[in-house]
Amino acid sequence: MTLPLLLYTAYHFATNPVFAAWSAQNVLISPHPFHYLAGYIVLIVPALWGLRWAWRRGRTRDLLLVSWVVAAPVLVYLPVNVQRRLAEGVFVPLGVLAVAGLRLLAPQMARWLRARRLRLGRRRTWSLALGVTLALILPTSLLVVAGGAALAARPAWPAFHPAGEIAAMDWLGAHARPGAVVLSAFGTGNYLPARADVRVYLGHGPETLDADAKRGVVEAFFAGALDAESRAALYAAHGIDYVFYGPQEGATPGAPLPGWAADLRLAYQADGYSIFEVAR
Repeated sequence: MTLPLLLYTAYHFATNPVFAAWSAQNVLISPHPFHYLAGYIVLIVPALWGLRWAWRRGRTRDLLLVSWVVAAPVLVYLPVNVQRRLAEGVFVPLGVLAVAGLRLLAPQMARWLRARRLRLGRRRTWSLALGVTLALILPTSLLVVAGGAALAARPAWPAFHPAGEIAAMDWLGAHARPGAVVLSAFGTGNYLPARADVRVYLGHGPETLDADAKRGVVEAFFAGALDAESRAALYAAHGIDYVFYGPQEGATPGAPLPGWAADLRLAYQADGYSIFEVAR
């Protein structure tokens, strides 16, 4: 059912230069297979028994689980630039098959335990197997929660932004026309469109066309390495309306404005942040 959409998308990525450029720099290559194995091994082991069970049942929905899980290792190493994306969702069928596999293994585990004079019974053996599996897979989720808690305990950029930066961005949101283009450092541009209806010269890596080249231009601009003619050409070529200048761009509280600011009109200044408007 999704084949027409796939073909339509493939056509535009092959013929549209913007999509083609974006795709070329949106690289998400799969790591060594050992990384996938280490990440999924806890579910893979019982899922092997689940695969056998689903294959023998032979119903369409059972074979869907089998085909999905079997296809995933192939998909993540296809010669495409978004290999890692093709593993998304495989946790669902893998989890279903792992649960089925654990249920099938419970009687065998109970017999194994009885042979060693540990009589737990099938139900208690199933509970034990499920508990061990959860104990092995939950730490990864706990690490994510712990990481977020640690970040919240010590607020810092880029998850938290200074009040002065937020105020400057909100000023742009209130005064800049929708779609105005802002020149800033990568750290600023990556967040600015979330607070103001503007576009940025340099922002999110894969979403910014020619991001590496633009990063070099931005660094040269704020370092004062571009002459007046080069700056004017930059403004004109990319329709730049504003220049955002804060700590990310190299601003120092109390320091005089940089030389490139002489070409622009100071539209906002507070708490170490300045916004300059490009004259048209």
